[in-house]
Amino acid sequence: MPLGKIQIDGKAARQIDRIMGRIPVLDKALKKRLPGVADEIGRTVTDKAKGWAPVRSGRLLHAIRHEVRDESTAVFGIWDLPYAYVVEYGINSPMLVPKHSRTQTQAFGESITPRQVDVRTFVRRTKLKGRDFLHRAYFASFPAMFGILNRAMEEAKAEAELAD
Repeated sequence: MPLGKIQIDGKAARQIDRIMGRIPVLDKALKKRLPGVADEIGRTVTDKAKGWAPVRSGRLLHAIRHEVRDESTAVFGIWDLPYAYVVEYGINSPMLVPKHSRTQTQAFGESITPRQVDVRTFVRRTKLKGRDFLHRAYFASFPAMFGILNRAMEEAKAEAELAD
């Protein structure tokens, strides 16, 4: 049993045919812009993340970057920096500190002649709160992402209309 009936007059049918005929042109124009759109979105997110990242030595800032993997995928994040995960998410766990040597320069609050001291292996409870700068940058960039996509679609639409 049909839920409703739609009747299309000749004018509407011609408009639908015109729109359907433009879809391949519009699709081609939009696909041509996707790598640039992906790059611009990646740049927007990484710039925001760099603005919110904690800075001590600058290594974390220089490690935040994006790359366009294929024609429509931009990946952003941190590569080659082992402690970046801890900065973003934090850590709350015991850590094993291996046996090592250190220079002792004080004893009982008094300065002493520096000497090497062996330190046994021990477990340290580590509790660091995450800074959450990458996630914040990603979600805060949504309005800019939609603006970039909208602009690309408008440009593709204008190009498709010129091709008509």
